[in-house]
Amino acid sequence: MFEIGFGVDWALLREYENESINKDFLQTPAAIFLVGLAILTACSGTSEEEAEELDPPTAIPGTSWVVTAYDNGSGKLVDVLEDTDLTADFSREAPNKGTLSGSAGCNFYSSEYDVAGEWLGIGGSQYGTVTEDVCTIPDGVMEQEAAYLAAVDKVRKWLLDEYVLDITDADLNVLVSLKYTGPYEESEEQEFVVPPDGLEFTYSFDEDDEEWIAGFADLPADRDDAIYELDSEWRELPDDLPGHGMYMQGHNRSDDLFMFLKREVDGLEPGVAYQATFLLVIASDVPPGYVRDWWIPRRERLCQGGGHD
Repeated sequence: MFEIGFGVDWALLREYENESINKDFLQTPAAIFLVGLAILTACSGTSEEEAEELDPPTAIPGTSWVVTAYDNGSGKLVDVLEDTDLTADFSREAPNKGTLSGSAGCNFYSSEYDVAGEWLGIGGSQYGTVTEDVCTIPDGVMEQEAAYLAAVDKVRKWLLDEYVLDITDADLNVLVSLKYTGPYEESEEQEFVVPPDGLEFTYSFDEDDEEWIAGFADLPADRDDAIYELDSEWRELPDDLPGHGMYMQGHNRSDDLFMFLKREVDGLEPGVAYQATFLLVIASDVPPGYVRDWWIPRRERLCQGGGHD
């Protein structure tokens, strides 16, 4: 089983200096219609079998890896949680230096690195950048992320054994163990076309909900559902819009309400990494300028899309 989905993170403006806001509007729940959705998948990266058909790397610059185990602070290596991916991409911006970037399980991180013989210098998360999302699934994902980034901060040396890279402290205690996935490739913006080995999933919601399931997150466990005014269903669009769509509604009492839709899809091959492109058509009753991101005025809604097995 493989699920795909997308969500919208609402954060309504309260009040800004020199900006007038309709406070009556803030007393109503935010609503959105998903009117249309197309998802393209393309093979991305390499499977484990394909990676082992590649020549093993002889150096770190210009390589990509997936983390298999990390030191969780106990001095011992633990396996990566199921349904999470920890990755490390070493770009080559000079013969022995570049940028280390990847997924820490929830957030993305990046930092400069350089190699000198057996020594590996990484700027670390406190010197680089880390996005600031909060994930709740699976349990322990944020704890794993913190431990992984803390381990990366302590890295001083590296050991390479064909397709396995161990990055260690100065005493050669392994902090992170990684498996080679192939040469590093700079990501580029993709046109919205289906590649020859890809799949396309398109939903118009003309007849029904097409098996999409709505949900809500980033809410207190002991919340009063009545004050959040959560609602979702397939319904006809408002009078001035033709057709039908998936309706979601919620009142942002928690200051970070996340509303999402998901469904199962078929046709993806096991052991293969895919890159998905989402094209959304949405309709909302939230006017421009009524959203914010960490108290910074914006004219956007934060949409997130993804999938998992």
